[in-house]
Amino acid sequence: DTPAFSGFSLSVSYGEEVLSKNVDDSVSDVAVQYKGAVGAVQMVGAVAYSRVSFENRSTRYDTIGSFSLLHDSGFNVTVAAGDRRDAGSYAYAKIGYKAEWFNVGTTAVAVDYYAGDDQSTAGSESASVGIGVVQSFKDANIDAYLGYRSYRLTEDAASYLDASSVLFGARWKF
Repeated sequence: DTPAFSGFSLSVSYGEEVLSKNVDDSVSDVAVQYKGAVGAVQMVGAVAYSRVSFENRSTRYDTIGSFSLLHDSGFNVTVAAGDRRDAGSYAYAKIGYKAEWFNVGTTAVAVDYYAGDDQSTAGSESASVGIGVVQSFKDANIDAYLGYRSYRLTEDAASYLDASSVLFGARWKF
């Protein structure tokens, strides 16, 4: 990992499988990250590329990236995308708002959308829509969350029902 220069940094890695005997896999990765601010907007993002060579002489190539903006007003947006060469891709977007509505801590609300192609099988399409809220309780170091998400998957070879979920819980930081 390099130090940051004007908000940009570079990470590079290489590794070989050494824990499993008779396995000759290797992995190489490179990523460029950015963290900075322009006026009232904080920005953070990264783009990465990964190459995995398996002992059976097959190779997997992944390209991924994400970028997030947070305005001082509390409005925020995140976009992300990824592609596994010859094996699928996805895109993701989220828009949110953070505010001090209650004196106990920050409240964050967001809605997001995910779409994927060829993620489970060739020709498959997947999608998900979600909405969520997180309430921070700063004196107790607790974040409570509640979310709802719907899911859809279509494949040529199978038929699936749409699904949905509700998630709630809390995180205590100590």
